[in-house]
Amino acid sequence: MKYSLPASLYWLTCVTGCSVILDSSNFNPSISKGTWFVKFYTPWCTYCNKLALEWFELSRKQASLKDKEFYFGEVDCEKNALVCSQVNVKFYPTLFLFHNGVFIDSFDQDAVPELTAEAMDSYVTKKAEKYNPKKTYLKTFLL
Repeated sequence: MKYSLPASLYWLTCVTGCSVILDSSNFNPSISKGTWFVKFYTPWCTYCNKLALEWFELSRKQASLKDKEFYFGEVDCEKNALVCSQVNVKFYPTLFLFHNGVFIDSFDQDAVPELTAEAMDSYVTKKAEKYNPKKTYLKTFLL
């Protein structure tokens, strides 16, 4: 069972999964800091239900990315239609990447045969490296 927690308590959710439940009260403040890979879904969507376990496995496997300010979040679009409309979600599930509150990328679900944790893993790893502010700071500092 997942509970809605403030993003500042993100690490607590890693006991049952490392994905923050985002809603209209915490979506914008949460994604405004760091890099967020966010799943937009509805409970009645068959594909969303199939993705749920893969998302759980991916977020647990990549839990250490929170040290790089890379987080996982999820929005139930049935309960938070305004949030989903705000970011222009057209179908379910939709996977968007945000960095410091700005939309960066959409995971190309058509590019992979099945939406599995393994298929999303390399995408997440590459994006975490690209948008890791701590790594950028260290490079600048060392140069």
